Amino acid sequence: MSYRNYYGFDRDPFAQDLRVQDVYPLPGLKAATERFMYALKLGAVSVVTGDVGSGKSTALRYAASKLHPSQYKVVCSVGSTGSMMDIMRQLCAGFDVNASSCSLAKLPRTLREIITRDLSKKANTGAHH
Repeated sequence: MSYRNYYGFDRDPFAQDLRVQDVYPLPGLKAATERFMYALKLGAVSVVTGDVGSGKSTALRYAASKLHPSQYKVVCSVGSTGSMMDIMRQLCAGFDVNASSCSLAKLPRTLREIITRDLSKKANTGAHH
């Protein structure tokens, strides 16, 4: 017997594609969202750490869902090797730019152009950030 049948679940309660509106608002989720918003307000870099399956990605998706999509571009970096090249390639992919053939020397310039272009579009539409 599967745990879903045993506990009477209709679907997997630990699915990666859980909708943010279906996330149970635990106190830690509120605290993580407040810290996320504080770091964003400061323009700071923030790091989220925790055990595998502890809800880091879910907490960040929940916090990011509070942002207005016309003001912010959220790019997820999941399963990164941690290398600068890998992170920059994932950022490019988040802006729908294939950077797999870019060198480490070209990636920062490519990212700068992408972000500048995105900011220009937002400035032209009246959105900020």
